Amino acid sequence: MRQNHIPTNITFHCKSKNDDLGFHTLEFGGRYIFSFRPQLFGATLFFCRFTWQGSLHPYYFDIFDFQRDDCKTCKWKISKFGGCKYRTETMLFDVCLPWNSRSQI
Repeated sequence: MRQNHIPTNITFHCKSKNDDLGFHTLEFGGRYIFSFRPQLFGATLFFCRFTWQGSLHPYYFDIFDFQRDDCKTCKWKISKFGGCKYRTETMLFDVCLPWNSRSQI
């Protein structure tokens, strides 16, 4: 699940090597949910491209990385700084990661 905390609509496109979830628009405070089954050998990676009014270029974020994420239901808040993942231990979105470096794209 991903939640928009940018004070405008955001457009995003998420995909993995095997699945393309298409383009979506999310209103401020809105939510988008998708599900999938990770690959058996731990190589699943979903990344998303985000744009919004006033952004100078697209922003990219790894929304699920099998090597990094240990959640069955991963919840993210998306902001202009990147994404923050919800942890059930703290009941907060306190695992914050910056946008991917443009040089990695």
